[in-house]
Amino acid sequence: RLAAGGEGGSERAQRLLDLRDRSGDATGARRALELAFAAEPGNAAVFRRLVEAYRQAGDEGATLRLLDPAIAARPDDPELLLLRSGARESLGDDDGALFDLESAAVQDPRHVDALLALHQRVLAKQAPLSAQSGGRLPATADVYAIRVVDVLLHAKRLDDARRELERLLERSPNHADGLERMAAIRGASGEWALALETYKKLLPVAEAGGDRDLLVRVVLAMADVCERAGDPGAARDWLEKALVQAPESHELMQRLERVCEFTGDFARLAHLLSSHAERHDVPAERTRLFVRAGNLLLDSARDPAGARAVAERARAVDADSLEAILLWATAVRQLGQPREAIGLLEEATT
Repeated sequence: RLAAGGEGGSERAQRLLDLRDRSGDATGARRALELAFAAEPGNAAVFRRLVEAYRQAGDEGATLRLLDPAIAARPDDPELLLLRSGARESLGDDDGALFDLESAAVQDPRHVDALLALHQRVLAKQAPLSAQSGGRLPATADVYAIRVVDVLLHAKRLDDARRELERLLERSPNHADGLERMAAIRGASGEWALALETYKKLLPVAEAGGDRDLLVRVVLAMADVCERAGDPGAARDWLEKALVQAPESHELMQRLERVCEFTGDFARLAHLLSSHAERHDVPAERTRLFVRAGNLLLDSARDPAGARAVAERARAVDADSLEAILLWATAVRQLGQPREAIGLLEEATT
């Protein structure tokens, strides 16, 4: 009658479950729980008892079949994710177990310690494989480590994240993601010298990898550390290298301009602006960059001859640009040729 369903099924299932519990019939109790859950799938207490019954019976497959749809409906429930993580680990699905526990720890930091313990168990299982491959752990070990570190950073457990990164970088010293996160932790802790040292290790790795986005991100982060450490000029060479790789990056250009202004290297900044102008497709922007470079040479670098040369390049792009004309006339006047300056200004105003 209970299996057939119908009105009153939930109450009958509960009575049957009570009988099975009192008699110590674990198999019968499990069947009663299944019937109770089928009669009332929204009953959270029955659901959790059924999950526990499956787990005590060692039936992790049934546990997963029960948990999967529940998590699909509530993907951010840390308790459900914790239960499925345990089932997946029992079935040897380390990746799935870690993924579920990572998700649970992001939702509830109280599960971070459980995640660290699981990570250590997974590493211990991978250790015999390293003996077969010359002492190298499988590549997944590094992937798992970074995922765990990201959860630790999310939970603001910087010391634990640092320890995990130290272990990772001991076995994989050129791991880009590990170096980037270690540099960020050291920077956040005010360890400027160590952060800069780490970025210097990371930058050649990022450059060799051909990932422009990574290179730009790392160079900008390094420039920030150099500035905070009181030595912004230390980042200049890498900013220039990155700008060659990503000439469209306004962030790189702005940071490089700031560095050159801070160090007083206005001639170098003018050269960079002129080079950037040459690569630009929009005539108005090319003219603007040339004029800015020329004004730097004129006002800050005290180089009127250089300013005149840049002004001529600006006028070659836009002969009617008043800014370019004024720049040329001012440079020529400073070079001791006032008649030529006046002549061009009169021509421009007629």
